[in-house]
Amino acid sequence: MSLKGSLCALMLGASLVAHAESRVRTVPYTQNVLLEELDFDAAPGKVAIDGDFSIVISNIGGGRVAHLWQRGVTGQWTSTQTLLVVQTSLPPPSNDDLVMANGVAALRIGNLLHIFERSGNSYVESDVAGTPEGAPGMAISGRGILVARRGCNYDADLFEKSLGSGVWRVNGRIRGAVGECNDHGAALDLDGAVALVRNSPTDIREYRRNGTALDWVQVSTITPPAGAGFTLGAPTLSGNTAFVNDGRFFDRDGAGWIYRGRVKPLDSANGTQPSGADIRGTLLITRSQDARQHAESRPYLYQRNSGGNFDHVAVLGTGDGASYMDVSGTRFVVQGQGDFGDITLRFFDLPQPLVAPLAIATDFDTGDLSAWQQEPGSSFSLGNSLKGPVYRQTSLADKATAFLVNSDWSWSQSIEADITPTAVNGSDRWVGLAVRYVDANNHYYVTLRSSNRLQLKRMVAGEFLTLADVELPFVINRTYHVKLVVNGPQLDVYANGRWIVNATDNSLTHGRAALMTFRAQANFDNVYAGSTRPFTVALQDFGTLEPQGLPFTTLGGTWTPVEQTNGTSDIAFGQTDVAADARAFIGTRTGDQAIESMIAVDSYQTTSAGWVGLVGRWVDTHTYYYMAIRGVGRLDIRKKVNGTITVLKTVPYTVTPGEYHRYRFVVVKDQLHAYVDDLFVAGAVDGEITKGQYGLGTFRATARYQNLFVEQP
Repeated sequence: MSLKGSLCALMLGASLVAHAESRVRTVPYTQNVLLEELDFDAAPGKVAIDGDFSIVISNIGGGRVAHLWQRGVTGQWTSTQTLLVVQTSLPPPSNDDLVMANGVAALRIGNLLHIFERSGNSYVESDVAGTPEGAPGMAISGRGILVARRGCNYDADLFEKSLGSGVWRVNGRIRGAVGECNDHGAALDLDGAVALVRNSPTDIREYRRNGTALDWVQVSTITPPAGAGFTLGAPTLSGNTAFVNDGRFFDRDGAGWIYRGRVKPLDSANGTQPSGADIRGTLLITRSQDARQHAESRPYLYQRNSGGNFDHVAVLGTGDGASYMDVSGTRFVVQGQGDFGDITLRFFDLPQPLVAPLAIATDFDTGDLSAWQQEPGSSFSLGNSLKGPVYRQTSLADKATAFLVNSDWSWSQSIEADITPTAVNGSDRWVGLAVRYVDANNHYYVTLRSSNRLQLKRMVAGEFLTLADVELPFVINRTYHVKLVVNGPQLDVYANGRWIVNATDNSLTHGRAALMTFRAQANFDNVYAGSTRPFTVALQDFGTLEPQGLPFTTLGGTWTPVEQTNGTSDIAFGQTDVAADARAFIGTRTGDQAIESMIAVDSYQTTSAGWVGLVGRWVDTHTYYYMAIRGVGRLDIRKKVNGTITVLKTVPYTVTPGEYHRYRFVVVKDQLHAYVDDLFVAGAVDGEITKGQYGLGTFRATARYQNLFVEQP
């Protein structure tokens, strides 16, 4: 149930500030605890958190044990107290209830309600009038606890502490709709003096405290939009906004409620949908639910924006599924079950602010170098190459560094660039990238070395340590696309579009993104620095027998699975109408997109006009960017705005019909880049279209697409 006792500190400041691009953070856990190992009969229990304290219910042989956990000064959590042991055979742990807020905790295991209050570093059970019993359904707000009542109807009692006797007692009552006599409880939530109770798939009732009277009054009803219904999960309420279990939300309008829409995760193209919504102020928490039921359930976090909708801003990296979870301020706890029966408990610290800083992109075409600062002894300057302007480092004397001034980010950071070494002075010289660059003596960096090695290294207090070392051919005047990513303690290196190596290190927590060389000259181009780890928003493998993710929306043409012509049983996604103007698009609208596919151009109706390619920031049939492989021996980057087509960049390029190549169309900020087989071939600058979907396109041509991979870089 929802915790309304304390608003999240991470919401303050920028909660309702408009931001041009919502970036999805992948937040790593700070601590992982294995509670049960390889026990297929075990099941995760409920969890709750209140600041530096957390209660965890464990399922032991059908009974339950509730432990108190406390966060120490080092940030590590330890189990400090056994609060409750119930040894009798009980219904499944999913029937339990557990909530915490403001130093108060309430547990219902079986039928009996227990209320605890914090005393120093311990929780002590409080006296409750009578023999308090409850049915499934509990919420807490301030120091009020709403508990579903046993019996036939969707009723609930509000427990509050008597100021005179100090005993907790029923001080409010909700008389809900008539139900079946099976102690089903009530799916409910509480926010101050307002409660929501789900009574049926078409009826959520709003109740309010009626002065000092015991009975609360029903004041309104929330009904679903046409064609939809309310699932069995509890509604969740914060102020004038209410969510239901599948991510649909409503805003209060006067005395009633208006349906506003449904939140969309950034990776909705994969079939991911929200489930189990819980709103805390302007922060929404859901579980991910993959339509293919192949992916783990993970906590997804959304932030309300100035337009009144909710942006997908974070994913918690739970590893295993997230069966139960709770948040308090910046503390987050998750208990889940892995594929082999392991029960894990994971703790997280959420970034502040939760909304990530904007990314930085530049290909130096404008000649503006104001975002960069050089370390002494470096010789970076604007230069020209056959493909256009570059950031050139010409010193062969020692180490050279240029960093992005406004990229001092904690938590996550990535930098990628096209690097072309042009000369070296001596043996084992290198070019590379850095993250968390604090100064010359403190940073992580990846090096492409003239000794034909790629090394991931750490420099701390002036001492370097090699974290990973693999072979990679080093060729003067060859261009390498290199990416270095850090997320929490995890570092990953990619080269020419492929993952190469990783390592783990906790030494540095923040710093800037940088370009580096050591006794080497190099050209740097197409630099992109992100404040988050790259996030996969679409992964479609058209060759599998089972459909992957959601279907495309298609306009024009004949889009159909087609057999390959290479003698295998593989299937591709083909557009087979040679006369058509055809598009296939998908996904949640976003700004930064890197769109990749293996494409075989099969035929053109007329080489003068026909094209095959990738589409970015698709708004509608009149407005989008696209990369076009043209029959006249060119590759174009174009835009269409309100029906008017503009050629932004064109370069010579000839494709062999039926031959597959890897194409990548990167649209970040105002930079548009085209890659073929991981090599940069064309770039343009244009920022007129800011956000949209992504997909595939042909015009008077036929083609086969083996796959589609899209990420927020």
